[in-house]
Amino acid sequence: MSDWTTLTGAMLQGSWLGPLMFLVLTNDLSAACQVHKFVDDTTLTEVLGVDQPSRIQDNLDDIVTQSAASLMNTNAKKTKEMRLRARARKQQYQDLTLEGNIIENVKSYKLLGIHVTESLKWDVHITVMLSKAFKHIHFLKQLRRVGVSTADLVTYCNSVIRSVLEYACPVWHSSLTTCRAVTANRETAETCISVHFWRR
Repeated sequence: MSDWTTLTGAMLQGSWLGPLMFLVLTNDLSAACQVHKFVDDTTLTEVLGVDQPSRIQDNLDDIVTQSAASLMNTNAKKTKEMRLRARARKQQYQDLTLEGNIIENVKSYKLLGIHVTESLKWDVHITVMLSKAFKHIHFLKQLRRVGVSTADLVTYCNSVIRSVLEYACPVWHSSLTTCRAVTANRETAETCISVHFWRR
């Protein structure tokens, strides 16, 4: 039986112990605001009333302190700030800082595969989604040219293309403008019609 030794490297990727240890280190992460955690992503959300001062900087500092106590680093370069507010509200807030660096304030941010904008409109998400679907449709045509069976084409369409077009649709579909909804539905319909034609 070998002697005990101290591991100085990271946890082996793919091991069953990796996710468990990560949960042990991050599961107790908390702040005086809403905290949403998904694997190694943590989102702090603060809802303010009119003329109410922000405490998000204090909450952010608290998260950094807790992370440091668990020997985990906070990536300042990947940390972003986005402010959702009514156009009429002109109240200004101080820039957030992390480890002495000012956090970038963005107008759009990709959160768990969904592109959220400060205006809560979905033009950016729809544009990205359709662009990604077009690439898959092009590959679908290439598969047809090389003689892939119709059943496999349908499987590819349903598992790859539809999954892109319908990803998280309960979140954004009800907020689409008529023009955007028609565009998205047309692309989906054209793809389905093409596959149906190939099946005949």
